[in-house]
Amino acid sequence: MARHTFNTHPLTRLAAGGSLLAAGAGVGTLGAALFAQSAGAAGATFVVNTLADPATPDPDNCTTPGPGECSLREAIQAANIDLDADTITFDPSLSGTIVLGGSLDPLNGSLTVRGPGADTLTIEGNRSAFGFLQNPDFIGTPYAEDFRLEVSGLHLNGLNAPYSNVPIHFGAISVFSGDLIVRDVTVTDSASQVPGGGSYLVGGPISAGYLIGIANGNGLVNSATFERVTVTNNSAADQSDSELGNSASIIAIAKDIDLIDSTVTGNSASSVSAPFLWGANVNVSGTTITNNTSQELWSGLMVISGNCSISGSRIDHNSASKYAGLFVIAGWQGWENYGYGADRPCTISDTSVSYNTSTLSSGSRLYASSPIELNRVTVVGNTSAPSGLQPLSGSPQATSSELYSTLTLRGDITINSSTIANNTGDAILLKGPNIGSTSASTLSTLSTLTNQQFVPRSDATTFDSILRISNSTISGNSGIGINAITTQSYQLTPENIVLDHALIHGNGAGANGDLNVPSTARFSLIGAASAPPVDGAGGGNLLGVDPGLQPLEWISPFVGVVPILFGSAAWNTGDPSFTPPPATDQRGLPRVVDIIDIGAYEVQEAALLPKFTG
Repeated sequence: MARHTFNTHPLTRLAAGGSLLAAGAGVGTLGAALFAQSAGAAGATFVVNTLADPATPDPDNCTTPGPGECSLREAIQAANIDLDADTITFDPSLSGTIVLGGSLDPLNGSLTVRGPGADTLTIEGNRSAFGFLQNPDFIGTPYAEDFRLEVSGLHLNGLNAPYSNVPIHFGAISVFSGDLIVRDVTVTDSASQVPGGGSYLVGGPISAGYLIGIANGNGLVNSATFERVTVTNNSAADQSDSELGNSASIIAIAKDIDLIDSTVTGNSASSVSAPFLWGANVNVSGTTITNNTSQELWSGLMVISGNCSISGSRIDHNSASKYAGLFVIAGWQGWENYGYGADRPCTISDTSVSYNTSTLSSGSRLYASSPIELNRVTVVGNTSAPSGLQPLSGSPQATSSELYSTLTLRGDITINSSTIANNTGDAILLKGPNIGSTSASTLSTLSTLTNQQFVPRSDATTFDSILRISNSTISGNSGIGINAITTQSYQLTPENIVLDHALIHGNGAGANGDLNVPSTARFSLIGAASAPPVDGAGGGNLLGVDPGLQPLEWISPFVGVVPILFGSAAWNTGDPSFTPPPATDQRGLPRVVDIIDIGAYEVQEAALLPKFTG
C-alpha cells in the first residue's frame, strides 16, 4: 500500500473535497509511541460489567476490575494503550442498554468485540455519537494493513456523529483498511454522512473502505464479512446532491466481500439505501433486501466486482428514482492492480428481483466485461416508469425503451431457467457499448473516481453485446419482451441474441410486442416478432401461437413461475432429442417428462397412451 504524509488531517481533506482519505496522514505522537510497540501481538481480554458510560473514564478500571467498574468506553481505552490484538467481552449477567454520552474512542489496534446477543445488549448513541471507528489518523501507515475488527452479538442504535471537528458523520461501524467481520449484529437508526452537499461516498451505518481512496491505492479493505447481520430503519438525511453521496446501508470496498444470511430492510437515504459492494470477489447469499427507499440511485443491491456470486436472495419492494432492483458491473478491470487474476463469470442464481419501483426510470442493470449468468432467477412485478406513464409498447422508440426497461443488459449475458413476467416496461433491453445517456453519467462518475473503465471499448461498428436465453419464460410485460438500442453505427445481427427453448408471449402490443430485434432461435415459442428469428440447429420454432399461459404462481420466496397446462402449444414441443443439463425446470422438478416443454416450466403429467388391445 502506498504511504504518504499530508500536512492536513486526512478527514479534513475529504470534507474539503480534495483527494481526501486518498493517501493517508502523518502519524502523530500517539502513533509514534504505538509503532514502537509490536502491532498485532496477542493482547488482553477486557470484560465489560456495567451499563454505565462514565464522564471521566479510567481504563485502569478494566485492568484491575472491581464490581461494576469496567465500562465499554474504559475497555476501549485500555485496548488502545497498545497495538496488540485485544478482545472485549461482556459479563454474562449484563443486559440492557449502554447509553453513550459521546462517541467511542477511535480504535488504534485490532479488536474483537463479542457481545451477548443483539436481543440482550444495545449500545445507544442517540444520534450524537459514533460507534466502532478505526482511527483515521493511521490511514496509509504500515499499521493499517494489519488492522482487524470483529464485532458480534450487539444491537447498535442511533450512531451518527462527526469525527473531531471535521464535518463527516460516521455511523455504527467504520473501518478504512485491514479486515472487518460483523456477525449477529443489528444496526438501527444510524448512518454515515457528508453534510452540506458532500459528493463522495464515505460509508454507511456499517462501512469498510472509502470510495475515492481506491484511485490512489488506499481505501481498500482486505476483506469484509457480514454474516447474519440486520440493517434496518436507518436513514441518511437529504444533505447531498450527489448520486454517490450519503448512505443508510452497508458499504464495502474490499478485495473479498461476503454478505451472508442477512437482512437489509426499511432504510432510506438521499442517495444509497442499498448494500453497495465493490470488490475483487463478492459473494451474496441467503440475504433479503427489501422495502428500502432512495431519493436518487440504488435501493436494492449494487455490486461492482471482478468475480461475483449472488444466490438464494430476495431483492424486492424497494423504491428509488433509478436502479431500485439489481445493479451489477462484472469484470471490473482494475483488480489486477491488487494482484487478482483473470475474471470469472458472475453468477446470479435462485434469486428473486421483484416488485421494485423506479419512480423516474430504469429498473435493474447488468454490465458485463466478463460474462454474467442468470440461473433460476425470478424478475416479476417491477415498475420502471413514472407513475401513470406507460412505455409506448409495440413501437421501436429508443428514448422510451432506454428509460423504461426492467432489465437493461450490456456485454455477455446468459439467462437460464428463469421467469421475467408482469413488469411495467420493456422486459429486456440489450445495449451495445457507449449507447444511451441514462447510464452514462453514473458510469462516468464511477470511472472518474477510480480511473478505470468498466466496459471495454469496441470497434465503432460492432454491437458487441450477446444475449443467450434458454429454458426461460418472458411474458405479461407491458413493454416489449426483448428490445435493443441500436444506431447507425451499432446494428445487431441474429448472432447477438440466441434463443433456445424460450417462451416469449403476451408482452407489449403490435407486431413486435414480444421480440423487436433480429435473433437466432431453436425450439422457441414467440408471439409477436418484428421479424421471424433465424432458425438455429433443429429449428422447431413456433411463431404467433398462443401457449395458454396461466397466472403467475409463487413456489417459494425466490421462485415465481408462469405455468403452462397439459396440452399447451408449449407442452412436449421442445427438442425430442434433448438431454440434460439442465436436469430440472426453474422449480427444481424434472426438466424432461416425455418430451421437454418450451419455457421455464415443465408440465409434470406424462401423456398416458391407451394400451393396444389388438
